[in-house]
Amino acid sequence: KPKSLIPTAKYDAGAVRALTADGKSLVSAGYDATIRIWPLAGTGSPAIVTLPAALNAVALAPDGEIAAAAADGRVFLLAMNGETRGEIAALESPIISLAISPDGTLIAAAGIRGSVAIIERKSRDIARTLVGPGLPVWSVAFFPDGRTILTGGTDRLVRRWNAVTGEHIGAVLLSNSDDPLAAYAGDPGADIYRACIACHVTSRRSKAGSNELKGISRPGQSSQISTPAANMP
Repeated sequence: KPKSLIPTAKYDAGAVRALTADGKSLVSAGYDATIRIWPLAGTGSPAIVTLPAALNAVALAPDGEIAAAAADGRVFLLAMNGETRGEIAALESPIISLAISPDGTLIAAAGIRGSVAIIERKSRDIARTLVGPGLPVWSVAFFPDGRTILTGGTDRLVRRWNAVTGEHIGAVLLSNSDDPLAAYAGDPGADIYRACIACHVTSRRSKAGSNELKGISRPGQSSQISTPAANMP
């Protein structure tokens, strides 16, 4: 039986894309480009920070640092008081899922074009980029060991990776449910339709309809892991 109830947070300024809590505060990231830090004790108003791009995901590091993923491919880092601490140009497409390792050393940023950037949080450097064939990676999560990540993509596969080396460990097919577009595999119209759905969900700035989208490494990345289509969502 709960001892108390948390008042409902009223949020009129845009869609809430992600929520996370550290026990003292609730952090929301909105498509209106705001981070809102809500106190869980009392009924105080949230601290509001406006960032330069629409936001799709948010995560908290063990030390309280906030990581927010944007539709322009950047990851923003903020203190719990709202102070901006830095930004990382992680991908060249919208980031739609974000995870921080349990020890706080690594950030995994998954994008709509199939790439996952592994970021060293302390140095703000991209350690490596897992590059796929262009299918959206909708979710990413770390194992408790802080080295292994899982990615889930449009092809219904959950893949396991070594986040430190970039090695692909294996994949599991989650479902064989009927795909209404399966009969049109390889058809440009079907590819455009899939891309349009993904883009409208995550970003108005995405360009739909390309069947040749590739993850591209940026200067300063220490390594890049390229994988065949069978090995990455």
